[in-house]
Amino acid sequence: MTNRTRKIVLRVPVTPEERELIRQKMALL
Repeated sequence: MTNRTRKIVLRVPVTPEERELIRQKMALL
Protein backbone atom coordinates (compact mmCIF):
# COMPACT_ATOMS: atom_id res chain seq x y z
CA MET A 1 0.00 0.00 0.00
CA THR A 2 2.76 2.44 0.89
CA ASN A 3 4.53 1.92 -2.43
CA ARG A 4 1.34 2.59 -4.38
CA THR A 5 0.61 5.84 -2.53
CA ARG A 6 4.19 7.01 -3.06
CA LYS A 7 4.00 6.31 -6.78
CA ILE A 8 0.73 8.24 -7.04
CA VAL A 9 2.25 11.19 -5.16
CA LEU A 10 5.28 11.19 -7.46
CA ARG A 11 3.18 10.92 -10.62
CA VAL A 12 0.53 13.51 -9.81
CA PRO A 13 1.21 16.93 -8.26
CA VAL A 14 -0.34 16.82 -4.81
CA THR A 15 -1.66 19.80 -2.89
CA PRO A 16 -0.54 20.30 0.75
CA GLU A 17 -4.07 19.43 1.89
CA GLU A 18 -4.01 16.13 0.00
CA ARG A 19 -0.53 15.43 1.35
CA GLU A 20 -1.87 15.75 4.90
CA LEU A 21 -4.65 13.28 4.10
CA ILE A 22 -2.11 10.86 2.64
CA ARG A 23 0.06 11.25 5.75
CA GLN A 24 -2.93 10.38 7.92
CA LYS A 25 -3.59 7.27 5.82
CA MET A 26 0.07 6.27 6.10
CA ALA A 27 -0.12 6.72 9.89
CA LEU A 28 -3.19 4.47 10.05
CA LEU A 29 -1.40 1.79 8.03
